[in-house]
Amino acid sequence: MITRSLPQPILCLITDSKRYGYSNIVETVKLAVEGGVNMVQIREKDMYSPDMLVLVEELTSIIDGRALILVNERLDVAIASEVDGVHLGENSSDPLFARKLIGKNMLIGRSVHSLEGAMHAQEQGADYLIVGSIFHTNSHPHVKPMGLQFLEELQMNIYIPFMAVGGINESNVSDVMQLGANGIAVIGAICDSASPGEAAQNLRVILDNVWSSNT
Repeated sequence: MITRSLPQPILCLITDSKRYGYSNIVETVKLAVEGGVNMVQIREKDMYSPDMLVLVEELTSIIDGRALILVNERLDVAIASEVDGVHLGENSSDPLFARKLIGKNMLIGRSVHSLEGAMHAQEQGADYLIVGSIFHTNSHPHVKPMGLQFLEELQMNIYIPFMAVGGINESNVSDVMQLGANGIAVIGAICDSASPGEAAQNLRVILDNVWSSNT
């Protein structure tokens, strides 16, 4: 049984130091958590494991238990740093394999891009999903958006929590949450802002308002 639990609703910040710079990401995470981010996914695909471990330890110190920390893909870093969990890409290790390595106390998330992928991840024991891209996003400019209809399909077929990703911002977060999402995962909506803390706070207010009206 998983001892760590997901917050509700989830506001997840995904890091990208290659795009925004190492020092900027550290400061952005600090401000974003202060503004209401309650999950941070450390997604640094081009970073060597020792360097990533240093980043994880630095962010862990800054976050100081105020948000969950999950490492993208790198099971070795997640295990060594004893973070809250690991997040897997749709074409990476499956949740069953990851569970054998990380044990029962860490969360396992999975990115999915189809209903079939979502149902398979659920069957394999994923604790939550990140689904999309829902709207156009600069992080994946050539990916065709899946649209809100995809969230409707998930709502009818998936029982584990899922977050929407891809072009989520203040103008559309309510639409996403009305279709059963347990939260959102963002990069640009916070990292592109001149005031990351304020951007996080604005998203948090909308999330909480929609969540309270739906429950």
